[in-house]
Amino acid sequence: MAQSPYDTGLERNPANFQPLTPLTLLARAAAVYPGHTAIIHGALRRPYGEFYMRARRLAAALARRGIKRGDTVSAMLANTPAMLEAHYGVPMAGAVLNALNTRLDAAILAFTLDHADTKVLIVDREFSAVMKEALAHAKAKPLVIDYDDPEFTGPGERIGTIDYAIRSNSMIDLVERMGDIPLRSEPGNATYLRDVATPKDSSFIQTNVVRVNGERQVYIPVYRQIGASTL
Repeated sequence: MAQSPYDTGLERNPANFQPLTPLTLLARAAAVYPGHTAIIHGALRRPYGEFYMRARRLAAALARRGIKRGDTVSAMLANTPAMLEAHYGVPMAGAVLNALNTRLDAAILAFTLDHADTKVLIVDREFSAVMKEALAHAKAKPLVIDYDDPEFTGPGERIGTIDYAIRSNSMIDLVERMGDIPLRSEPGNATYLRDVATPKDSSFIQTNVVRVNGERQVYIPVYRQIGASTL
C-alpha cells in the first residue's frame, strides 16, 4: 500500500498522539459528567466526580505505602465499589491489580499470592476466612487491608492491619474546597487561600509524574489571582 502524504513526518509523538486508557476515560467522565451516577450499590449512588476522587485517593495511599510501578496489589472482593476503585486506583499508582477469584480454595489462593509477589492485599470481610487460611500457607506477607461491604450482613472477621475507607478531618473532597485553607490569621482578620489564588484540578491534562522525596504525588496547581499579594 502506497504511503500518503500524511504518513510522512507525522510519526506518533506526544504532540499528536495520546493513547486512550481507562484512566483517562474516568478522568474525562469526571470532568464532563461529575454529577452523573457512576456506581449503584444497594442504597449507594456515587457520581463520577466522587468515583474519580476516591480512585485517586487510593492511588495516593498506595504510593505512600511504597507501592510503585510493577508491584502487585491483590484484591479479594465481590462486585463492590471498592473493586471498581481498585481497577482505577491501583494502575494510577503504577501497580498491577490481581483480582482473585472468590470461588478458589485457600491452597490455590496461597499459590496465587506467592506467584504474583503480592505487596498489598485488599480483603472483603465476606472472604476473610478463606483468605486467613491462604495467608497462613503463603510465603508472601503483604499489607492486608480490610474492606467491610455495607451490603454484606453475614459472618466474617477483620484480618488486616488497616481499614480500606478511613476519613479524617484533613481530607478535602473537592479541589475547590482548598480555597478554605487559612494562610494567615490575625485578630479580627483571616486570609484564606481563595483570597489570593484559585486551586485547579489539572489531573486530566497532567502527563508527567510528580514526585516528592522520590514518592508519587498528586499535582494540583494553585494559580495566583491577578493583583493578589502573596506576602
